[in-house]
Amino acid sequence: MPNLGLHIGFALDCAERLGHPIIKDHLGSYLLGSTTPDMRLFVGWERQRTHFFKLATDPPGAGIPAMMEAHPHLRKSARLTRETVAFMLGYMSHLNVDEGWICQVYRRFFGRGSVLADDPLVQVLDRAFQFEMDRQERQRIVDLEGMLKRIEGAYDGVDVGFIDRDQLQQWQAVVINRTGRDLPWERFRGFLSRVYPDADAEEAERILATIPDLLKRTRDHIKDEEVRAFRASSLDAFVASATAYLNGGQGL
Repeated sequence: MPNLGLHIGFALDCAERLGHPIIKDHLGSYLLGSTTPDMRLFVGWERQRTHFFKLATDPPGAGIPAMMEAHPHLRKSARLTRETVAFMLGYMSHLNVDEGWICQVYRRFFGRGSVLADDPLVQVLDRAFQFEMDRQERQRIVDLEGMLKRIEGAYDGVDVGFIDRDQLQQWQAVVINRTGRDLPWERFRGFLSRVYPDADAEEAERILATIPDLLKRTRDHIKDEEVRAFRASSLDAFVASATAYLNGGQGL
């Protein structure tokens, strides 16, 4: 699923589109929330625990209602601190973009029955494509360094219940340390070990050396308009979810 830089960039686009003062007033909490579902990779949780979405079967939009069902105290935004509401809006942006990617891109181009499904490196192709998108997103974000500075200390005042304060404090440090402007391809080695664990050191080096070819093979199937459509629909989904959430949670 999309990486940290893309989640921050997407969240900033969502914030501009929604135009709600609670995000402006608590931008750091909002941006921290936009990355937090992925903390499960660092604490060893199953994906369902933070994303509330079944990768193979759920339709887009399933994650937020499932989260509210699992944690009903979060449904009424008026009962939460403003920092928590901003955090939750960011969290929702993460779920929206992940689900958009899964349903509109991954299942169509990398999943079972897709045009790339029989390629032995299909999971590597997916991750390499996302990694390159993340590299481009970090360059696109205006004042990325300033945005990361806003995240520092932004856990204070956030209380969602299913993630404690100490975990959020540790996670904010991970986000700040790992989301700088530069994203060298050497960092892709960690993704490769997760999605292609059977590769020995020699094969891993061979794959890393063929990154340009992997990206070309992927872009032969996924055109720029597909990526733009995924992003636009994910943005629309966020605005609908956020508006419902801020208006009492009806329909979530």
